[in-house]
Amino acid sequence: MKSIVIVDDRVTNRRILSRLASELDSKPDVETFGGPVLALGWLEQNEPDLVVTDYKMPNLDGAEFVQSCADVPVIVVTAYEDKGFRYDALNAGATDFLLSPVDHEEFRARARNLLTLRYQQCLLKRRAAQLQDKLELSNRLHKVALKESKEQLRLVMNTIPAMISATNAEHRYVFMNNFQAWMPGIDPEGVVGKRAEEFLSEAYALRNQQLDREVFESGASIPAFEEEFYDATGRRRILLTTKSPLRDSTGAVANVVSAPVEISGLKAAELALEDQRRFLRALTMIPT
Repeated sequence: MKSIVIVDDRVTNRRILSRLASELDSKPDVETFGGPVLALGWLEQNEPDLVVTDYKMPNLDGAEFVQSCADVPVIVVTAYEDKGFRYDALNAGATDFLLSPVDHEEFRARARNLLTLRYQQCLLKRRAAQLQDKLELSNRLHKVALKESKEQLRLVMNTIPAMISATNAEHRYVFMNNFQAWMPGIDPEGVVGKRAEEFLSEAYALRNQQLDREVFESGASIPAFEEEFYDATGRRRILLTTKSPLRDSTGAVANVVSAPVEISGLKAAELALEDQRRFLRALTMIPT
């Protein structure tokens, strides 16, 4: 069951946003709070799928509250003239914003898209954790059984409907599953031991290699980032990519696991909503 948190110090706004959230197709649980302090108390014990919050509230700055929401998508509601607040919110980590008074259809569309993205991210995180567990287990197996274990792991990876690959410190691929190899139209077995620039664009390869170096040097994952990719047919796709360290039995970073998720449809929907909003604004400016 999905859950949405609504934070606003105005009762009327909370009621409207709560009603809109509860009417979504996914029928999420909705929690409402009259202030950020109360909401943070709830968030210490719970992790929602989406937070919708006003920016100007008592007791806590909007940017501070957004930063406290960690990896949860956050929609910030601001008035049209509060452009500075919107920038502050986005810099603090907000995922999106809505203008007040909130357009009901726009709220439903943006909330629905972010809930879908949250579901995909959680699904990918669980699958990555399962993959990590399997790799850690394989390191404890006998050398004779290790080859068989790796083969089993390869088969599991190729059944996952997500793009997954790993590179070593020399930026050479140690594996790439079938789902990821399909997009550029390459042989997943043939990429092992090769560098990305041998079969992908130089710009794409250099950008990802720089990010891989950051993971090797810091030993920590980097935040998800958007990137463009052109598939084997020349079609432009938008990917939301995460990169995480994969450690060996000694705890050292042995590889960097990349897990892109295609969000082309989500970005197209956002652009369509923006076009609709511009159109509606233009209509309001036509003299009657």
